[in-house]
Amino acid sequence: MLFPTVAAQSFDSTGIITSLCKSGKRSPLCEVFGQCQQSPLSICQPSQAIGVVNKMCATDFNATAECAPVQSYCQQNNCTTLDPIANAILPAKNTSDMVYLICSEMPMMSDCKTCGPPSNVTGISDCALWDTYSKLCNDMPDMSQCKFLNQFCVAAPSSPYCQSTGSNTQIVSSQPSAQYCTPDKAFCVSGKSVNGSQCFKVDSTSTGWVGFGIGNIMAGADIYMAYLDGTALKIANYLGTGPVQPTLRQDQSSLVSSKLLDPTKLSFEFCRTATVSGKRVLPNSGFIYAYESTKPNNGVFNFHSGGYGSFASDLVNPTKSDAASAFSLLALLFLAFH
Repeated sequence: MLFPTVAAQSFDSTGIITSLCKSGKRSPLCEVFGQCQQSPLSICQPSQAIGVVNKMCATDFNATAECAPVQSYCQQNNCTTLDPIANAILPAKNTSDMVYLICSEMPMMSDCKTCGPPSNVTGISDCALWDTYSKLCNDMPDMSQCKFLNQFCVAAPSSPYCQSTGSNTQIVSSQPSAQYCTPDKAFCVSGKSVNGSQCFKVDSTSTGWVGFGIGNIMAGADIYMAYLDGTALKIANYLGTGPVQPTLRQDQSSLVSSKLLDPTKLSFEFCRTATVSGKRVLPNSGFIYAYESTKPNNGVFNFHSGGYGSFASDLVNPTKSDAASAFSLLALLFLAFH
């Protein structure tokens, strides 16, 4: 009985990867592989090279001369990579599509300026695709297009692509405090519990609008948005539906009270009921905030180019009269919408 001949590997997988990545062709795999010296990951191990180069040759570098011996070898041998990081990285065309879709929805995001439209020839934008994609998704992680970066970051949590680097984003760790401020004091909030309601004081240097709400992501969040109309405070309760302008609630009864503290800027207090549409403020909630220098026009709010970010903190500490109630967290959130 004759057995099929198994081809011997007669090529340098790492050398081919290096050669392909020097070609100038856009490839997210090359971007991640290029970070190996600064951030060694499992994808950088020599044992993974054959699987990585096989994926490169099957996607971003298909039909190139360097890939011929790889493809010939892998037709007779199982070269499929089992590395979860390599498996999570999208090909260039798919990554370019994700960037294009995000920036079509959110064109005011600063990182959208780094990538032009996809080429009419290749269908791929000429930019650092994985870097741009990761920055966009670190700023707006709940966008549907970002699920692939989330999968990548589960496999590679220490990767620089999994750390927020957006110019407008400030992320800090959980801190047991009843107040939070951005480092530049452009946005501050404090909270307290009063007779079963949660009350918050907001100070912002923004000349347009400021937003916050309860929820870890925009979708389903209980959002409060405020701006000045002359010297009058305008504030209302909205329901977040995703990275778009939220929907004004028909029932505004959750907004117990509001008060403008300084008619020259967005400095105000408001109180909300403990439960809104069955949603309560729970411990360990995340916080996201945003503000914008342009005032809304006929109910349309511009994208938050002023600033936005996320944090965790105990903003609502019970008073003595509320000692029996649990500590609450306010998730400050606002809208990536235009």
